[in-house]
Amino acid sequence: RYAAKAVEVLNAWVRTCKGLGGDSNISLGAGIYGFEFAVAGELLRDYEGWQSVDLEAYKKWMLDVFYPSNKDFLVRHHDTNPLHYWANWGLCNLASTMAIGILADRRDIYNKAIEHLQTGKTNGRITRAIYHVYQGEHANFAQWQESGRDQGHTLMCVGMVGTIFQLAWNQGDDFFA
Repeated sequence: RYAAKAVEVLNAWVRTCKGLGGDSNISLGAGIYGFEFAVAGELLRDYEGWQSVDLEAYKKWMLDVFYPSNKDFLVRHHDTNPLHYWANWGLCNLASTMAIGILADRRDIYNKAIEHLQTGKTNGRITRAIYHVYQGEHANFAQWQESGRDQGHTLMCVGMVGTIFQLAWNQGDDFFA
């Protein structure tokens, strides 16, 4: 019953939402909600009550509505310096890009997110989001980009990195092997 209602809701979004708009905060919305919508679609992928034509329409919707905003932020960052936006902006767009790549069976999109996580120019790159690892007796201690400035965003980054690593782990990619 819950799966049937979830499919009904997702199909309604596809019929209703034709684009995203607004100021630069659209990048946060596209990242956060894009990730959540993509994961919801992936969770329901094998539900027999979701018609294949509707699943394909949902994948296309994710690729047409959310992914362009994710990609644009990671590449263009609203025509600002790549380091202008805090790590949470890049990380939520990476999570969305990865999840959309997984949902749409587009390894090329997923790989772009992994590449950006490892070597990208924004603060979403893992070595910018976690920019200092202490050595010696504090070898298991590191500093997040916004530590001491904004704990809410710092914790958001912790959650987004956890999400990104879980998405990668589910695809067979282990960054710690």
